[in-house]
Amino acid sequence: FTKDFYFKGDLEYDVDENVRLFPAELKNSTIEYSKDGINYNILEFSVSFNRRTNQEARAILKFLDDKAGFKVFYYTLPQPYNKKISVYCPEWNHTYKFKNNHDVSVKFIEFKGKTDSDFLDPISRIYF
Repeated sequence: FTKDFYFKGDLEYDVDENVRLFPAELKNSTIEYSKDGINYNILEFSVSFNRRTNQEARAILKFLDDKAGFKVFYYTLPQPYNKKISVYCPEWNHTYKFKNNHDVSVKFIEFKGKTDSDFLDPISRIYF
């Protein structure tokens, strides 16, 4: 199969910024905030796929089912970001409206660790 989630979602999407900051309170001073850890700003967003055909909804659900909620794959963010990121999808919801009309909503969380493809040499296909 593929490691890219190539389905185009609806134009409306919701990106939450959950920046983790660590407050440092010093005596006779203001509170200073610093970044909490190395992955302090992980994207978490929802994408909707409304009014999809039976074939497209089945393909989306098969892809997500294959990833089992924890396997990492690539997703290209829509405008204005236009960036390919590694994500996993811990939850999704499918609603059958009527014949040949499905709604699928998914929740993606960015993954900032190393994946198998980061260690794979594309020329010789040998793992390091």
